[in-house]
Amino acid sequence: MKEKRQKGTLGIKTALLGSMGIFIVLSLISMAVYLASGTISDPFRALFESVSAFTDTGLSVLAKDAALPAWLLIFRSFCQWIGGAMLLAFFALIFSGSDILAPSTASFYRLGIQFRASLKRLFLVYAALTVSMFLLLLATGCTAADSLCAALSTVSTGGSIPAGALKGGLSETVVVLFMILTSISYPLYYYAVKGRTEKIDKSSELNVFIGIVIASCVIVCATLAINGTYDIRHSIEYGCFQTISNLSTTGHAIADISAWPSFAQSVIFLLSFAGGCSMSLAGGVRIVRLIVILRIISRSFTVRIHPKAVISTKVNKKQVPRHLAARMSAYLMTCILFYLIGVFVVSFESPDVISCFTMSAALITSTGPALAGNIVMSDVSAVSLLLWSVFMIMGRLELYALFIPSSRS
Repeated sequence: MKEKRQKGTLGIKTALLGSMGIFIVLSLISMAVYLASGTISDPFRALFESVSAFTDTGLSVLAKDAALPAWLLIFRSFCQWIGGAMLLAFFALIFSGSDILAPSTASFYRLGIQFRASLKRLFLVYAALTVSMFLLLLATGCTAADSLCAALSTVSTGGSIPAGALKGGLSETVVVLFMILTSISYPLYYYAVKGRTEKIDKSSELNVFIGIVIASCVIVCATLAINGTYDIRHSIEYGCFQTISNLSTTGHAIADISAWPSFAQSVIFLLSFAGGCSMSLAGGVRIVRLIVILRIISRSFTVRIHPKAVISTKVNKKQVPRHLAARMSAYLMTCILFYLIGVFVVSFESPDVISCFTMSAALITSTGPALAGNIVMSDVSAVSLLLWSVFMIMGRLELYALFIPSSRS
């Protein structure tokens, strides 16, 4: 039976297409700014720069050593911040009035009190994190412009900090802290303020995320120290920073990862696919999907041994419906498929095979600069930049950008 549209509701397809329409319009406006300022003369390169900012990917066709005016650096960082805000609005639309793990299955979404409340809570957390990081960076000795760019870029997981913006280990520690904070599910902050600690205690996704952060930092830092890549101090500093940067898909880089041992490179490369928690601005597959899929795999082995066993898949002490678990599995397979397609597309511009795999991951997971490999962005053709822009949009909107317009339902 076809569901009847009611007053104050919006069709899911209309809502998602509208969200992507706003995204495209803002990208075109940003592109016009680059062209008008004379910073970028080619429209395709200007469009790629805009899409990269709004998808919080952080890749840039501008030379790393280019002397860009302060207003342009702030403008690009602000575009990244707006891109993060748009993604939060996207989340509020999809998850309004439903559980964090399971979006509503209704055909229409009510743009009423629940939607506005969800959007307000998410934006308050987003703004509070941004202002807090800005003030802390100022306290570490960073200039106001550099602090603003770093805060806007880090909290949005944009990955674009001006060269020389960070002033030593203390400012880097602040960046690491907020890369972790922005990867945690935003509703948990609301629960913390309201004193609903039971919601936080039940969050198995948060526990797994913290476990991954600690374990991966220990592994990478130990690898760097044992192989003599750096001394102990710098192994901890660079290892923790780059590990968390990739896990959060922020993409900040303060060290040359290509000079690291292959094992350490492999670990942080895989972390970029894991990403952060659900309802956060970190990209990647997201921890909650990995938890469900790993538990499905574990259950399949148990059922092989004990055919009559009845084992449910639970997250946050709640049973995950079979149809939702199936969607998560299908999503992971789809991500792998498009990642491999991305490897093929990037191969036309890549100087080596490794860069094909890393750049495709940079586009799909929105990690950006940390996985750019040996590709020189200023040398990439206009056609490839256009295709890469599509992959960035798909990755940031979790493939909705491809499937919603072509779906009848």
